[in-house]
Amino acid sequence: MKHKHRSYLKKHWVVRGLIVLFALFLVTIYSMHFTVTSEAKGHIYTKISEIPQRKVAVLLGTKKYFHGKLNKYYFPRLKATVRLYNAKKVSFVVVSRNKNNVVKLIKKDLIKLGIPEKKIYLDFKGITSYDAMYRIHKVYGQKKFIVISQNYQLERAIYLAKHYGLQAVAYAAKCERDNNGIKINFIEKYERVKMFYYIFTKKKPIYFGEKVQIF
Repeated sequence: MKHKHRSYLKKHWVVRGLIVLFALFLVTIYSMHFTVTSEAKGHIYTKISEIPQRKVAVLLGTKKYFHGKLNKYYFPRLKATVRLYNAKKVSFVVVSRNKNNVVKLIKKDLIKLGIPEKKIYLDFKGITSYDAMYRIHKVYGQKKFIVISQNYQLERAIYLAKHYGLQAVAYAAKCERDNNGIKINFIEKYERVKMFYYIFTKKKPIYFGEKVQIF
């Protein structure tokens, strides 16, 4: 009888321990999420007239198509970039993304939308937001710049820029509400956990390359 009682108590404490660990895990994730969001406050703009002028904009690229359908985040980012350029808020654009065909296609569409080819630089090695923020300073020599994407990604980019000691602001592209909101929210939380892991381990981008002068 005593043996069964001890076995029950052991299982009980194991279950309680797992619950506590899971609770701590959730608290940690939401603490990271809250920290990133708080740090980005006051640095993300939605009105062209309010955003400060910078020499360079960093466009965080995305695929044009997903599963044969137009990506709803693609053209809003490009149009936001064009608005900044036409308003003379930026003079150059660095398109950051990991796959060559993605940044090349973005460049092609930006030219169609009115930005001169000579004003566009392609960062083929900006694999993630973490890489893009590191490289815009270390490779492209920019400490003050504007980041362009949707709000959820911009918060992380601003946090990273601050981490690197950079003075970045962001311009939020429009974001249509769709059925992928929950999925994107989950992915973003994962990306923020990964970001903090990279910061903690002092990870540097795999690709560095020669410095690029923007002029």
